[in-house]
Amino acid sequence: LKKRKKAKAKLGIQIIDRNSVDFICKCTGFDYETLKQPSREQHYAFARNIIFDHLREIGFSFNEIGLIFNRSHATVMHGIAKKNTFLALKDPLFLTYYNRFRKNYSQ
Repeated sequence: LKKRKKAKAKLGIQIIDRNSVDFICKCTGFDYETLKQPSREQHYAFARNIIFDHLREIGFSFNEIGLIFNRSHATVMHGIAKKNTFLALKDPLFLTYYNRFRKNYSQ
C-alpha cells in the first residue's frame, strides 16, 4: 500500500492590522480582546456576528475571520446565518447592536 501525501490547506490570509480590528470591534461597543474570548453571552455573540458579516462583505474568507477571532470557519458561517436571522426577525436587542455598529462605522 502506498502512503498518500496529505494535502496542505491553502490560506490566502489577508493582512489586517490590529488598529483596523480594534476600530471595527469598538464600533459595536466592545474591544477586540473581549470579543476574542470564548464567551457565548448574547451581547458578545451579537457583536461578533455583526463583525463576522462585515469582514465577509469586505472580502475575508471564513477561515481568515475565524483566525482573527480564534474561531473555526463553521462558527463564522453559523454566526453570519444567525445575524441574518435576527435581522430578519427585527430582534430589538440585536438591532441596538446592529444600529450602533452601522452608526459608528459610517462616521
